[in-house]
Amino acid sequence: MSRFVCFALTWGVLSLATSGFALAQGALTELYGEGVHRYFAGDYAGADQILSRVVDSGSTDPRAHYFRGLVREMQGGGGQFDFENGARLEAEGKNAVG
Repeated sequence: MSRFVCFALTWGVLSLATSGFALAQGALTELYGEGVHRYFAGDYAGADQILSRVVDSGSTDPRAHYFRGLVREMQGGGGQFDFENGARLEAEGKNAVG
């Protein structure tokens, strides 16, 4: 994929997020993946920011909530709310980003 296409896609995702519109499922999936990659890379602040965008955009994927909880625990605490939301969503049968 060319740099221009990558830039255009990134700009489009950021524009939607900052405009207050719900992100499309594909964009949420990509953001979730980026958040997980940042978590495993040790970039907890970046992971928290990205995963928060996913959760705040209405994701019902329990994994997004679980990973945000893990990120917040690595930053000193506060992940319990996300763990509880993730467990609730999982119990309700939710299983996909979006």
